[in-house]
Amino acid sequence: MALSLPFQQVPHAVHIPSRAIPHLQDAPGWLCGIAKRGFSQSILHQRMMLVAAGTSSQTEGQSFWSFLFPQRIRYSSNPDDVDLVQLSELWAKTLNVHRDPSEIAKALKYSYSVIVALDHGEGQEFAQPRLVGFGRAVSDGAFIATICDVAVDPAYQRRGIGRRIIKELVKTMKQSEGPTGFAVFPPPKARLFFWSIGFRSDRNYRFMTYRGRLLDTAAEDQDKLDYE
Repeated sequence: MALSLPFQQVPHAVHIPSRAIPHLQDAPGWLCGIAKRGFSQSILHQRMMLVAAGTSSQTEGQSFWSFLFPQRIRYSSNPDDVDLVQLSELWAKTLNVHRDPSEIAKALKYSYSVIVALDHGEGQEFAQPRLVGFGRAVSDGAFIATICDVAVDPAYQRRGIGRRIIKELVKTMKQSEGPTGFAVFPPPKARLFFWSIGFRSDRNYRFMTYRGRLLDTAAEDQDKLDYE
């Protein structure tokens, strides 16, 4: 029978023989040493106690690492899972843009694909899921999709979340038999990241933005000369 104890009741120190933990063969030597010598109460200690006390079927098919450090992040392609206020706050602190939640709702409505990363915490840690990553794609649905507005909360960066968001976006669009080409227009600080996941510069094209210049008669005449 598996042991079921509140974490606060787990002893402060324990000696666990490595043979009592089936998955320790997957762990590095230093971690096996911790298990054998005993250590003060911590999340690591608590989880190893539960593994040692459980039956082999309790963790069947689950690696040592996935049990010891469970993945709390869930990825969703459902726009309804996007908290508009949280997304607005995420963009403000990562992309330095301030967008009204009502405008974000409109943008999501007309996006071709959306991926959101949500941290559900453990137990009752969060009253509601925390939006920690986001990315979307706009597309004609046939030829090209532009991936944009990719952002990951600074506290959650360097965990592979951004890479996973891009992967899920591309996978979702391919599975829907949508666009076959994918493009990004990253700022300088993000170019290395996109390079690392397979994007390359295309020297045949140059990104340009329209500045909205009002044309007077003289300017119109000059434009005509430029194209004659």
